[in-house]
Amino acid sequence: MEINHKILEKLSQLSALKINSPQEKQELKDYLTKTLSYFEQIKNIETKNIPPLISPFQPPLRLRADQVINFSDKEKLLEQAPQKQGNLIKTPASV
Repeated sequence: MEINHKILEKLSQLSALKINSPQEKQELKDYLTKTLSYFEQIKNIETKNIPPLISPFQPPLRLRADQVINFSDKEKLLEQAPQKQGNLIKTPASV
């Protein structure tokens, strides 16, 4: 696929890229054309008899069982907190 002026303008608008000079435009057009040619080559690779490396249909992973660990030294934990308020760890507000 050849990148023409119209496609380049649309891509620069969508990506908020400011292309200042004709030289930059030409370099970007050449780079994008070269990149798309690689995808064309990949598209033409025969993969019919090659098994997939990862499949969404693989059996689920076995997870380890959760283990509850009682932590009784509250003071030691609070000493490590960057900010605390009373017996609580103070964290930045989340929006």
